[in-house]
Parts: sequence; C-alpha cells; structure tokens
Amino acid sequence: MVSATAGLAIGSVGVPPGQVWGIVTHALGADWGEPDWSRARETIVLDVRAPRVLLGAVAGAGLAVVGTALQALIRNPLAEPYLLGVSSGHPWAPS
Repeated sequence: MVSATAGLAIGSVGVPPGQVWGIVTHALGADWGEPDWSRARETIVLDVRAPRVLLGAVAGAGLAVVGTALQALIRNPLAEPYLLGVSSGHPWAPS
C-alpha cells in the first residue's frame, strides 16, 4: 500500500497522500464528501499514474507466479533461472 501510494503521489506534480486516497475512493464511489482537489490532479492520478502502478503490480505478480512455478517444477525452493539455462532467453542456450 505504501509503494502504491508513493507511485500515485510522486511525480512532476506532487499530490499529497491524503488527496491520492481521496481521489481513488471518490473514483470508486466510496467517498461521499465534497472533493477538495482540482480536476487536473484527479486526471493525473487516475489517468496517468494509476495505469503505471497497476501495470507494475501485475508484472510483479506475474514474476512471482513464474518463480513459484519454476521452484515447483524443479522441486527445489532455491531454484533459479540459470539451473535450466533459461536466463538468457534462448531455449537452446547451454546450461
């Protein structure tokens, strides 16, 4: 949550973390209060920064799944890509 907040708040236009979560909850319909931020900040958080943060989360989750699958395939909790020779990206690379 901290890294998602930082990813949504930090940039060329700084948005305070309280406003970040206010914008996100308002966009999800959970905030019934009157917005105290500008439309520009809302656009920056929702249209520019949120897709980047979500893509990073999806990429990280994908890497975690692939790492878990590799460890299950090899039956070794310390398995690494160099074990099968897949670290270089070529299927014919020597191991």
